[in-house]
Amino acid sequence: MNNWTNIYNEIMSFYFYEPNHIGKRAYPKESPHAYSKEPAMLQHIANMEVSLNHMLSILLSISPNSLTRLITKKAFGATLDDNYFFDQVNVAKVNKIMGDATQPDIVMTGKKNRVMIEMKIGSKTNLDQYYKYLLFTYFMDKESKLDSNYLIYLAKGTMAHAWKEKFNNQAEIKRSFEVYVMPEKSKKGRIDTASISSDLLSISKDMKIGFLSYQDLFDILEKEVANNMNNEILVNLYRGFSQELMKRHLVE
Repeated sequence: MNNWTNIYNEIMSFYFYEPNHIGKRAYPKESPHAYSKEPAMLQHIANMEVSLNHMLSILLSISPNSLTRLITKKAFGATLDDNYFFDQVNVAKVNKIMGDATQPDIVMTGKKNRVMIEMKIGSKTNLDQYYKYLLFTYFMDKESKLDSNYLIYLAKGTMAHAWKEKFNNQAEIKRSFEVYVMPEKSKKGRIDTASISSDLLSISKDMKIGFLSYQDLFDILEKEVANNMNNEILVNLYRGFSQELMKRHLVE
C-alpha cells in the first residue's frame, strides 16, 4: 500500500469512526449497511473515481508548475506556458451560483489560460456533461476573464473510449454540439440557460479540447521521477501517485 492510500485511509477512517464531525451518525449494529465495517468502506472508497480525483487535486495543487505544463503539452501537442494555481476561490463562487449544475473535477488557472480536467474511470462522458462545462466556463469568465479555456479529458485508453458518443477529437465534439438541444433551464431551474445559448455556442467554438490517458500521466510522472532523483519530496510525491494508478489497473 503506497503513502497516498495510507494517508487517504487514515482520513476516511477518522470520519468512519467519528461521523459526528460531518453531521452524520454511525450505522446501528442492528441495521448494518454494506459499508458499515471499516475494511469494506475503505475498499469501496479506494475504487471510487472521486477519491482519485481528490488525490490528483492534491498532486497538482502542490506540484511545480512544470507538471501542469507537461500535462497540457501531452494533451494538446504544445506547451501552454503560464503560472498555474489550483483554483478554489473562483470555483467556489461559481459552484454557489450554479448549485448542482456541475462540479468540475480540476481547475488550474494561470494568468492567460484556464485548464479544466474531467476524469473518467468507469463511467463515460457525453454532450450533456460537455454542455455543463461550457456553462461553468461562462460563469468563470465573469469572475476572471482569461485568454483561453482548455478542457482535458483524462481516461483510460483513447478519447473515443471516454465518450458515449465515441468522439475521436475536438472537431467531432464541436460539430455535434452545434446541433445539441440545450436545456432551457439548469437542472433545478436556477439558471435560464436559453437566454445564454448563443454565448455557450461561442464558448464551445473557442474551447480547446484535449485528451490524456492515465498511461500518459503515468509516463510523465515516471520521467519526472527519473529527472529529479535528488529531490526526495518530488520523487515520493510522483512515485506515490504512479503507484496509485497501478493499483487501480489504470496503466500497463
